[in-house]
Amino acid sequence: MNITSYLKRIFLISVLAVVLIVFSFLVIIYVQNSRKIHIAFYNIPESVQQTLEMQIDSYFINNQNKRSPSYLTINSNESLATSEIKKASIIICYTGKNLANSQKQELPLSLFSNIPRTLRSASIKDGKAYFLPLLIDHFELAVNTKKYSKMEESTSLSDFLNKAEQISKETNKPSLYCAGASDSQLLQFVGALQEAITGKVPLDSSLNSVSEAISLLQELRFKGVVPNEWVNLSNKDIAYFMQQEKIPFALLPLSEHRNLSYNVSKNYKTFFIPANNNVKIRTFTAPTISAFIPTHADKKNTVLANALLAYLISRPEQAILSTKTGLAPADATANTPDIEADNVRYWIAASSSPYPGLDKTTCTNTEERNINAKLLRQHLNN
Repeated sequence: MNITSYLKRIFLISVLAVVLIVFSFLVIIYVQNSRKIHIAFYNIPESVQQTLEMQIDSYFINNQNKRSPSYLTINSNESLATSEIKKASIIICYTGKNLANSQKQELPLSLFSNIPRTLRSASIKDGKAYFLPLLIDHFELAVNTKKYSKMEESTSLSDFLNKAEQISKETNKPSLYCAGASDSQLLQFVGALQEAITGKVPLDSSLNSVSEAISLLQELRFKGVVPNEWVNLSNKDIAYFMQQEKIPFALLPLSEHRNLSYNVSKNYKTFFIPANNNVKIRTFTAPTISAFIPTHADKKNTVLANALLAYLISRPEQAILSTKTGLAPADATANTPDIEADNVRYWIAASSSPYPGLDKTTCTNTEERNINAKLLRQHLNN
């Protein structure tokens, strides 16, 4: 054998060895990925997502499951229906238009045994369940009880607004504040106010669907009950004013209330927004973080996905999730960190199915929400 043939043989053997190594590596990667269960999050607050990830990890550790979770965060600039979620076996998102438009697998009804009727009714249609509520937020009224210790829960919306107007006259300052610079909070406030006035929740983005709320807010601005610039106030502005004890009443989500320091929040007691006397059945604005299994999910993962959902909705896990996030648990009997979370759960159980909010009912992505909020600001400033 001449030297040239020998070198060619050595080269071919080397190439073959490299190919085998690369192939083996790809097989290992494929096997590892095939053993993972992919869980996607869409438009969930970062702190809540981190808490859910920690508790999901604990499921696999506690059960010594050799499979491992992989987490995906879906771009909120996309609608859930068009985003790349083909890998996901479970998707966790808020209730609303995106969830309604998603293709979902049927879930076992046994998952809902401890969930209040009003939450179940939103998830179960014709005896079949398609998404599982996990945690409840709530757009609510915070009252400065340190300065207004005699302020009792108002019996009606008009009663509350009369009190707010009286305080504004006495102090010559606005008394009712909301972070109108936040697209989501602006839309939630307007939608919640429309329900409190009429008893009906707005289901489309037209100005006509929230005309009563717009008129009332324009009137309150004219009377000096809300600040002239309230649609430009940020959450930081609201937090600062609350810290300075300059706000008698604030309208904000429970999740945002949790971001306040204890020294601030201890001075405020939260209530649901009161309604007009003619409104007999309430539909509170309570965005609910829910989970579902998409129809395209790998059927081999369905058993594990359902077991994981059963773990997240179990009473001990619901108590942990509520404590760590500050949101209300979906389980009717789980312990809550304080009376605020417990009240939210009670209010939702005692009303009709929760309303996801105008922002989540009418918008599927950040751009749509921004457009709708911008249009509202223009009319509210007139």
